[in-house]
Amino acid sequence: VTEYEKAFRLDPRSAEVALSLSSLYIRGGRVEEAVVFAQKAAELAPDKTRALLLLAGIYSGKKRHDEAIELYRKAIKIAPELEDTYIYLGMLYASLKRYDEATATFKALEKVNPSSHISPYYLGRIYAERQKYAEAIAQFKRAIALRDDFEPGYTGMGLVYELMSRPVDAIESYKKSLAVNPYD
Repeated sequence: VTEYEKAFRLDPRSAEVALSLSSLYIRGGRVEEAVVFAQKAAELAPDKTRALLLLAGIYSGKKRHDEAIELYRKAIKIAPELEDTYIYLGMLYASLKRYDEATATFKALEKVNPSSHISPYYLGRIYAERQKYAEAIAQFKRAIALRDDFEPGYTGMGLVYELMSRPVDAIESYKKSLAVNPYD
């Protein structure tokens, strides 16, 4: 940290050094200092998605959700091909029970990468939480069809089958989950 602080004093216009300092402060539990340097990095390089994502993650953790959402949206505009941004934003919406926005975010991810198993997986989780079990099962099946070794897809499907009082199907899903990952 000390060396990066010196480097930033020597070059206070370096977004990279500010980002590194912010990351180091987060690891050290110095969140307020991390916010300051993440904000500086975002100001110095507003087109740097890494700075926006770091700051959005900090804001999300500090329950500054509206600010986090704004930064995630900005990052998507700058680099719409980055899947992680959609995932972070969609998960944040879901955690806030803003399911329509979460669903729209994951559907937007599907347009960016139609072959990704991540979007249908998270859609399955959202539908399950909303007690739309048939839709949840369909999404988990899509995730598994896109990546047949995706253990969370089988597990999610098993949980939904349990909620639907379909123990035979649940057991079958759990068996497949264990076959994919016997150590979990």
